[in-house]
Amino acid sequence: MAGNYPSSRKKYGKEPRVLKPLDAARIEEMALAYVARFATTAAKLAQYLGRKLRERGWADEAGIDPDFVGELIAKLVAAGYVDDTGYAHSRSGSLQRRGFGKRRISQDLGQAGIAADIMAEALPDGSAARMAALACAKKRGIG
Repeated sequence: MAGNYPSSRKKYGKEPRVLKPLDAARIEEMALAYVARFATTAAKLAQYLGRKLRERGWADEAGIDPDFVGELIAKLVAAGYVDDTGYAHSRSGSLQRRGFGKRRISQDLGQAGIAADIMAEALPDGSAARMAALACAKKRGIG
């Protein structure tokens, strides 16, 4: 019976699509599209671009300039498209309103690549932490 069905790897006799290697212009387009669609940090953008380069490769025979991605991210940060401080404050506020505590917020910001000094100013103070605990209790029907 299993022989009558098409393979999950090769759908209906079609070969898998092979993507073309990336060049500098295409990487810049991908970075701009990513920051236009998602609120992100410089570290998350670097992870995204690194993954795309690993998946598709680099079109130039000489290889990719190791500083190219870093320079591109620095350019986007200077233009204001990527703002780690703004991301940290908005993400921290969002998690507080959902009832998460200081430790969970710091874990989330650390995973996003936020620096320790930015994270320290974005974390909730005592009254905000109490409000987050009340929100968590209300959400879970406690009290």
